[in-house]
Amino acid sequence: MSEPPSVIKADSLLSARIPSPSPSMVSDGSEQEGFEVKFSPSDASSAGGGSHHTGAGGPIMLQRIDRLASAKAMPAAFSLDYDKPPNQALVFVKPHAHNAAVCDLVESSLREQIAGGCHIVLSCTVSGTRIGRKRLIDRHYQSIARYATELDVDKLTFDVSKFEGTFKQEKWSKVLADKRVCNAVQALSKLGCGPDELEKAWRRAEANNRTAKLGPGMYIGLVESPTNDRTSLYVVNGFYMAMRGKYIGDDKSIRC
Repeated sequence: MSEPPSVIKADSLLSARIPSPSPSMVSDGSEQEGFEVKFSPSDASSAGGGSHHTGAGGPIMLQRIDRLASAKAMPAAFSLDYDKPPNQALVFVKPHAHNAAVCDLVESSLREQIAGGCHIVLSCTVSGTRIGRKRLIDRHYQSIARYATELDVDKLTFDVSKFEGTFKQEKWSKVLADKRVCNAVQALSKLGCGPDELEKAWRRAEANNRTAKLGPGMYIGLVESPTNDRTSLYVVNGFYMAMRGKYIGDDKSIRC
């Protein structure tokens, strides 16, 4: 399903010109629970459904921001109607792009390009430390993160033919019995490597057609040990730990 025309992907804005900051956004400069709260009362009071961009898990962060906004005495005329989500959305700038120029670009481009006008209700910075402590990025990626970090492989439910159709010499039941398959967290210890090394091994498996999609958010790859000891394992979502690491740490942050 294509996105409605009122929704603009933040990534698509990066090639546009970088305008000056929007004058209608004001900040009280305050901090609460790791958030910098920044909002315009005039925007908030008239935001009947201003559109940002959201991905899976957007409402989770949006509800946290909503509670912070309430604590800052946002005008009573404004409320986020979670029963009518099509015209409400969350945009966040990823850590590698989180700088003043990109944030200004995203805010002003949303205002200029969305038909009918865009009201930015609230913007804030979320630290990488908080993202890790609250597992916000795991909750954002939901099933991808769950398969990579929580579920044991013998609990997975999928069409076995998708595995056996790609790895034609293998039977899923045999791979399980031989303990030659694990999730991404388990692979770090079993292969004796870090997240970045595991991702590189995963990308090599992709390049050699040794990966398969088993279901929504569930991928598997035959990954060779980065330590060159000829150990190989089937790993579920082996790319995720490195992707997760891009959001977590004292030097990381996102802009919502």
